[in-house]
Amino acid sequence: MRNFSYRYEKILHLKSFIRKQRELEFSEIALIIEKMREKILEYKEFLENPPQISDSSLDLEYRRYFDAIAAEIKFLENEIEKLTPEYNRRKEKYIAAKKEERILEKLKEKRYKSYITEYFKEESKILDEISTRKFYES
Repeated sequence: MRNFSYRYEKILHLKSFIRKQRELEFSEIALIIEKMREKILEYKEFLENPPQISDSSLDLEYRRYFDAIAAEIKFLENEIEKLTPEYNRRKEKYIAAKKEERILEKLKEKRYKSYITEYFKEESKILDEISTRKFYES
């Protein structure tokens, strides 16, 4: 019996490549958003637990600094909002590519199972013929 071959192997490789590309695109924007969120948390923790001011003459500068941090938080939140549609679009593309690849893999598994079943049937048939010949030859 001939070796197992999957008719759509090249398409499966192509779909796998596309899925990897989509995964990279998605993880790229996900990493950017995650870094922004971490920075926001870091700033918020700083604002909730500010350092103690020992010199009262620096009070105005500290207020300006805290205002600048609050403005930076707002800016980062706005940037996350702007990136969210792109994040969702890339996520959907990645999920679709993953689904297409999975479908082809399932088809390949199904085809391989039927190949194995046919292989064992044929092997059994050959062994039966051999044993029948030996029986009649004896």
